[in-house]
Amino acid sequence: MSNTDNRPVDPVFFERFLENQKQELALKEKELDLEREKIRAGQKADERHLLYAQQQLEATERDRKDERLYKQTLEAKTLKLFTVFIFAATLFLIFAVWKDKEQMLVEIFKIVAYGGSFGFGGYAWGRYKRDGNEEK
Repeated sequence: MSNTDNRPVDPVFFERFLENQKQELALKEKELDLEREKIRAGQKADERHLLYAQQQLEATERDRKDERLYKQTLEAKTLKLFTVFIFAATLFLIFAVWKDKEQMLVEIFKIVAYGGSFGFGGYAWGRYKRDGNEEK
């Protein structure tokens, strides 16, 4: 405000100016409060997202731990079953040789060999056919 003609400033104008400044400051303070609230709300949302992510990670960890335990149990049971089967087959072979039934063992081996070759051949044929269809 330049007062080049040295007239006194109107007191009403000065009061209005001060009042406007007070209102501007109050508005800026409200804006700052709103910004602070937005920041707090954002922080709370980030905290909720972090908590959710941590819970998801813990759930995934538990699931994978359970899955590993299941696989270990399944492998152990499979190994036990295979061991029992081999033991039973060995006992049967020993018993058949002891009772002089070698011809019966030869026939059993033929059946297993033919059945195994057909089974393996059928598996390979099916696998080849499936892979051929996927390429088309």
